[in-house]
Amino acid sequence: RKSVSHIRRSENMNKCRVIVALILSGWLFLIQIAAAQNQPSAKVGILWHLNVAEGAPYHKGVADAMQNLGWIDGKNIQYFVRYLEGDPTRVPQIIKEFVDMKVDVIYLPEVAIKPAREVTKTIPMVTCDFYDPVIEGFTTSLAKPSQNVTGVSWQTIESAGKRVELA
Repeated sequence: RKSVSHIRRSENMNKCRVIVALILSGWLFLIQIAAAQNQPSAKVGILWHLNVAEGAPYHKGVADAMQNLGWIDGKNIQYFVRYLEGDPTRVPQIIKEFVDMKVDVIYLPEVAIKPAREVTKTIPMVTCDFYDPVIEGFTTSLAKPSQNVTGVSWQTIESAGKRVELA
């Protein structure tokens, strides 16, 4: 029998996948308009901090959510998936690969944002596990991201009181 905390964690991950898919979809829609159909499909670089076996279900969740939004792998979107295998020193090398592939957007874990931004400040980056992006210096405002990084924030000073109210 699953614990309440396990069920809540699972529900949060499902919500996160949908939110990330919506964010990615929005970025890709804008990129498609700007590209004026010069490119056969959108290119998404995806970096997982896990190994292949652990990360595959999460990638499937994101790809499924994107498909539900009309982004079909191999038709109008291409995924270039890489895994850190627990070695964050690989981030710059992998991001450089994504830059060389000319991906339109990068989905990555928060731990990879700082080293990724040392490689590129122009390719949009989306993450699903911000702690507090304002305090961490990734943006100056949650309402209006000021850099090439956006995503879902789980913990902020502004939301701390709301979490207590919801509990």
